[in-house]
Amino acid sequence: MALEFELAWPELHVAVSIDVDPSATPDRAANADWSVLPIVRVLYGGQWDSSVAIAEILITWACIAAVSSYNREALVSVGRLTLALIKEAIGLSARVVLIIIAVASGLETVAIAIVAVGVMALVITTWFLNMAIGSRPLDLVRACIRSALFATLPLAVCHGLSPWIYSEVTYELVQVIIFVPLEICSWLIGLYLFKHPLRHELERVLSKASEVITSF
Repeated sequence: MALEFELAWPELHVAVSIDVDPSATPDRAANADWSVLPIVRVLYGGQWDSSVAIAEILITWACIAAVSSYNREALVSVGRLTLALIKEAIGLSARVVLIIIAVASGLETVAIAIVAVGVMALVITTWFLNMAIGSRPLDLVRACIRSALFATLPLAVCHGLSPWIYSEVTYELVQVIIFVPLEICSWLIGLYLFKHPLRHELERVLSKASEVITSF
């Protein structure tokens, strides 16, 4: 089966055809990430199994982009808007070029190219931030380490238990229902285990809610 689509930008028009083997997709998707597969099937149906492997790659990109976005906002906050715009221009140009090059090799290759652009953007913004305020890469690591550990715990729980849940429970909706409380519990445990600053906001919200409830 061939997927055909077009990429269009001003003054640029590219037609692309990708060969896809539908028979290999479900097993490949299940092997990519069992924890994502039930969610995809519940929301979109089994015909989107092939998107699981791509989603896993794009999740990596989202984590990298979050840190890169933090750096960009820091540049803007110290008045280095020009550096932030240069970073955006370089990132957009690299993304367009790499997608055009990678698209003929398949959508997974495109997703990997997007991750590569995200890594490049993180390196550039970290370098620019060092130029602007003297911030070192180690400072960025220290600022993000708690959030990284906090985000890793629910992911580890999900990956660790998903093979057993996937093999024992056949209905995708039930699998998702099992995953939700597990993720919430691991999220709350990580919040206090790693002393994430977000716990103060949670405690403030719970305190306000308690005052409202007791006022009735």
